[in-house]
Order: sequence, then C-alpha cells, then structure tokens
Amino acid sequence: MKKKYHKLFYSLVFVAVMFACTKDVGLLTEVEFVLSGENTEAGHVGESLPTTLAVVPEEVMDDYTYTFSYSVESGAGHFEDGQGEVLESGKPYALDGLVKGLVYIGSEEGDHRVRFVAEDPYGFTEELELGYELTEVPATWTATVSGTEVLVGTGTGVTVTLAAGTADTTYERSYRIAEGSGGLTEVDGGGVELDGYVDIVPGSYQYVFTGDT
Repeated sequence: MKKKYHKLFYSLVFVAVMFACTKDVGLLTEVEFVLSGENTEAGHVGESLPTTLAVVPEEVMDDYTYTFSYSVESGAGHFEDGQGEVLESGKPYALDGLVKGLVYIGSEEGDHRVRFVAEDPYGFTEELELGYELTEVPATWTATVSGTEVLVGTGTGVTVTLAAGTADTTYERSYRIAEGSGGLTEVDGGGVELDGYVDIVPGSYQYVFTGDT
C-alpha cells in the first residue's frame, strides 16, 4: 500500500511540472526603426517653414502605430499641421502613414534647435534634432502727408506704404493720433479703425486726416 502511495505522489508532481513548462509566456518584440526629417532651414520670423518627419521601421507591422512629440530647445516658435492646427510642445501626436508634414513658425530671429521624439507602442523611442536660422522680415513701413499744416475741419492726404520682401508672412497695423485730435478716413469716406491691430497686406493705402482742434 505504501508503494502505491509513492507512485501517486510522483505522478502528481510530474503533471505539475508539465503544466509549468507548457504555460504560455508573452514575449516583447522590438521592431527597430529610424526617425528622419527634412526641413527648410533658412527663413524669416513668422514665416511657415516646411518640415517633414518620417519613421522608417525595420519591418512594417499591421496595427503598429507611432507617435511623435517635439520641444524647442533654443529659440521660440511652434509647429502647425497641414490644416493649420497648432501642435503643442511636449504633447504626443499620431504619425499617420509613417510620414507627417508640418510647418515651423518661429517668433524671434536667430538660431532655433528643435528636438523630436518618436515612440512605438511598446515605449521604444528614437530622437532627431532639426535646426532653423531665422532673420527679421525685410519690410519697410513709411507714411507721407500732403501738407503738415491744415485748417481745422479741412483734410489732408496721408499715404501709408508697406513694402515686404516675402509673401509668406502676415502683417498687422495699428494707427493712433499721437498729438491733438481728429479723424482718419479712407479716400472714399469709409472709416479707419484706430488704436487697434488690423490685418494688412503689402501695398499703398490712401487716407484723409481731418483735424478738429
């Protein structure tokens, strides 16, 4: 009877070992990838500079998605996507189709350095740094008047000219009366907004200033 008991015990141990050895083990497999980028390095403050990010994996896997984020290490600016949406620094965004088209818009002149980080679903990352060199927009802003002395209630012509060397930049203007009082109108009699910023494009603008004191 004792002998049979030992056989049963050994059999139970053997079955337990078999169960332990055949248990499924989840494996984490890394698919190596490279993060590359191309960009327009030289431009002006406020100009949209094309930038393209691309993930090149060792093997393209179904349902395998990547994200990217960026941080401006030197300089000041931000990125926008193809729809003009501003991308926040440090926030992850999807790299749809392994390629992403962006534009960089810097807000100050000088050397700009931007660091990108791409990440796969398992947390593996690759980094890339791109550089931009920005200068001030080559623009001139001038104003001339027909006469510096006018009678109260009468008008004098004012010509304002914005000459710019690049079309891929937006501008705003603000007019104010520095001394005295009066009104500024367009030559056709339309009103002109004062003391506030209004969008303007390069060109010449004709106004009439009428003093009242």
